[in-house]
Amino acid sequence: MFDAKKIILTGPRNTGKTTLLREVASEYGWSGIVSVKNFVDGVFMGYMALDLTTGDQEVFLSTLQVSQERIGPFYVSKEGLAFVKRVMKNAFQSMKTLVIDEIGMAELKGTLFYEDLLYMLENHPSYLVVVQEAYLQEVLEMFPSLKQASIYHIQERK
Repeated sequence: MFDAKKIILTGPRNTGKTTLLREVASEYGWSGIVSVKNFVDGVFMGYMALDLTTGDQEVFLSTLQVSQERIGPFYVSKEGLAFVKRVMKNAFQSMKTLVIDEIGMAELKGTLFYEDLLYMLENHPSYLVVVQEAYLQEVLEMFPSLKQASIYHIQERK
């Protein structure tokens, strides 16, 4: 089996980082969470959180006001937040390679999953994390254990 060790996938928005992450995680049976764009009748409505182990999904970020908490233009679903935390806890405990899509604005503000991620990344032997290129340096500063990771820059997948 492929040994991921500690890897960061980075690149500009919409270059296929999450798609590549899903393909690799599926092939090797890794555990964790990925975001999936949510369209309703062709209209972008935000992001679903997808459990890589079970295939279960839950609305996580929505363009509709589902709570008072926001990340950029999106509202955070309380149910989605609880779902993501539960999936991440289970993935961490499984000791399979931990997949996290993605570390971004919320974590840089020290909210949502910051404390959980800090602990998991410091204490898990193997992970694959997505970070948008624009946030990479800030993320490396906020999560010192990521400085040990190999960084792969994704440009555009064809």
